Amino acid sequence: MSFPGNGKWVPAAAYTSALAGALGRAQAEVGRLRVSGATVTKDEEEGVAWLRSAAVAGDAGAQFELGRCHDEGIGVEQDVRTAVRWYAAAAQRAHPQATCTLGYCYAKGHGVGRDEAAAAKLFLRAAQLKLPEGQYNLGVCHAKGRGVPQD
Repeated sequence: MSFPGNGKWVPAAAYTSALAGALGRAQAEVGRLRVSGATVTKDEEEGVAWLRSAAVAGDAGAQFELGRCHDEGIGVEQDVRTAVRWYAAAAQRAHPQATCTLGYCYAKGHGVGRDEAAAAKLFLRAAQLKLPEGQYNLGVCHAKGRGVPQD
């Protein structure tokens, strides 16, 4: 048994925070499985509901997957602007694929105004997060002078 004075005591808030993080990851995984139909009966709408719960709780992976569902019309009506909002939320939490996908959205004007400089910055961030696709896209930006000086 741990008590406050022995250095091992952890306040209830820390337990609650850890539990919320684990719950978000579990909700996200259930959502991914339901959307894909991997090992469970496929139910895209139910999967999106699970993803939304985890995304609202702050799970970056769920935010990215929910964005993808909105982008592609999986389990929800297609809405690229909503997709971009979820990609941006996940990118703020340093999710590499979301960061790169958001960069693509800016590069192509997909759900947002076209902004090659913003795209290049996002590809750089994805590259810094060690995502090969981000590294490649950043290289293309430099080779073609898109959003950065040609080099």
